[in-house]
Amino acid sequence: MQDQSNVAIGRFDKSFLVHMIKDFFGVLVLVTILEFAIKAGGVYWDYVSNGEDQAEFVANELAENVISIMTNEGGPVAARTMYPILEQNWEDLGYQIAIVPSAVTTTSIEESFGFTPMGIPEERLSVGKHKASIVNIRAGE
Repeated sequence: MQDQSNVAIGRFDKSFLVHMIKDFFGVLVLVTILEFAIKAGGVYWDYVSNGEDQAEFVANELAENVISIMTNEGGPVAARTMYPILEQNWEDLGYQIAIVPSAVTTTSIEESFGFTPMGIPEERLSVGKHKASIVNIRAGE
């Protein structure tokens, strides 16, 4: 029978437990870093390979929204309230948009409604590496 009052008894158990906890958290940190790296790589790959198509899709969808707003009975007056909503909605999805009225549209709205349409200015777009798409909208489309 072993002497239970000996201090050496249980030292192995404590040491083993400490090593197991350290190893577990070490592996957990490595797995987390690996998972993050794989996800970040996937996002970057998606941006590189599909970014232009996604930008074009978003631009076309936004163009359809603008056409719907402008052909609505409210037209340019409704656009003043809808454009900030569109901008916020697309910004929440990670996109920056610009809606620039043509010179003809600006002149027509100034004469008909008495205000200058601002749209969403291009100057607000951030500078940097990005994918972009432009859609020209014509009256009657």
